[in-house]
Amino acid sequence: MRLAHLDIAGAVCFLVFSVWMIALALGYGIGGINVTGSGFFPLIAGTIILICSIGVLFDRTARRAFEDDRLSLSQLAPVAGITLATAALIASLPWGGLVPLTMLYVPAVSYCVERPTSLRGHVAIWCLGVIAALASYYLFDVVLEIPLPWGTWED
Repeated sequence: MRLAHLDIAGAVCFLVFSVWMIALALGYGIGGINVTGSGFFPLIAGTIILICSIGVLFDRTARRAFEDDRLSLSQLAPVAGITLATAALIASLPWGGLVPLTMLYVPAVSYCVERPTSLRGHVAIWCLGVIAALASYYLFDVVLEIPLPWGTWED
């Protein structure tokens, strides 16, 4: 597969996704002067993704000749693994909750990027998952007072 074609296809997918995300965020409401609404952060994230995807599309379509960079299946495997881990996270949010699933998601993505060779590396990856879960809980639930999906763990 050619890298330039993958860039364009990915940018179009992210463009559609970002427009959908912005539309949903506006439906949730972005809040007022003193209150952050539930659609505020999805709106910001969707806008950033939209800007980046438009930038990639302009960059790739402005060049007339595509590079002959080809990707092998072994180079696509980490991307496929991360995509599957993200899809599993999103699909399991209603019953698993964001904070508990973050403890599994972060190590899954880390293993897709590079598999550690020592016990210390494995421990570090799992500790990173726990720290990321606790940090996301503290940031969103405690500091910003934005309710997180807890799934079946909710009171």
